[in-house]
Amino acid sequence: MNVRSHRPLVHRVSAALALAALVTACGPSVDGEKKTWERTNKNAGELAATYPTFKTVLEAQQKSAKTAWDAAAKASGDEEKAKAMKAANEGLGKLVNRVGEVKSKSESVQSTITKLGKLKLPKDQSKKRSEAMEKARTALAEVDKAMSEAKPADEAAAMAALEPIISKLISAKSEASRTLKKYSKKKKKKKKKK
Repeated sequence: MNVRSHRPLVHRVSAALALAALVTACGPSVDGEKKTWERTNKNAGELAATYPTFKTVLEAQQKSAKTAWDAAAKASGDEEKAKAMKAANEGLGKLVNRVGEVKSKSESVQSTITKLGKLKLPKDQSKKRSEAMEKARTALAEVDKAMSEAKPADEAAAMAALEPIISKLISAKSEASRTLKKYSKKKKKKKKKK
């Protein structure tokens, strides 16, 4: 028997075993879902404190997800339990993640404003930088106002309210980043010329 003729079979079996291990490893686990549950609930509490007008809807989502979580905990077998826990996490995580986007994107815009402010630029560029910073600050103020005035009654209303807010933050970040990149490049070019 030729050893070379068995090599492809050995490789195929090894590949199949590796794939099976990967699929099993990538599936939900009870421990992983528990960690996600704890993190998501913690985030929900922090976001409710940061954005009190979303507190009621976040708490309602937590309550609904808790019911699904409790039912998942009673499932038999780790695989079934993990799948049910994952579904409960997804039920809560969707809204929490979206509200969390407002916070993280706002922080990102603020960080870009700070970086712009630290650039040392000539007077003509300084004016354009100040305009870009003011535009980004205005967008942040509008987002803060929209978040404080929103009174979503349920998840669908919350998601609808968040959509234009997140779009505004994406636009503000993009514009501020373009300005930062533009003037950072000019600053680097001047240093290279020296």
